[in-house]
Amino acid sequence: MFNGSVINFYRLILELSFVEGSFFKFQVMEKNKLPSIITYITIIGFIVALVLNNDKQGDDKRFNAFHLRQSLGLLILITVLSTLLRLLHLDTVNGILNLLYFIICILQIVGAANGEYKYVPYIGKKIDQTFGRLFE
Repeated sequence: MFNGSVINFYRLILELSFVEGSFFKFQVMEKNKLPSIITYITIIGFIVALVLNNDKQGDDKRFNAFHLRQSLGLLILITVLSTLLRLLHLDTVNGILNLLYFIICILQIVGAANGEYKYVPYIGKKIDQTFGRLFE
């Protein structure tokens, strides 16, 4: 069912580069950062990043595993809180929570692109303690 075509699609999109001298120059970040960046982009991105991280070793694998853990913890927390807020019919608070989630994801993507081990604000260290060495 999952034949890897989604992974190849992500690789194709994110590894594009135009030839020198062309009108556009598009340089993509290093391949070792790719899983850590796409892990924050929906659950599909998380799954693709998980599969891509299996090929890595050493420091690259640890770096991507760190961001996989942060993303998983954030995703679980947001899903639980969002479900509770919907059950309580607090749609405005749920909307604010989703906006906050979006902002945190952007900050985490920027940190991952810069090669930083950046914890999710306020809960990142607890996430790291909870999941330990998961995905390494």
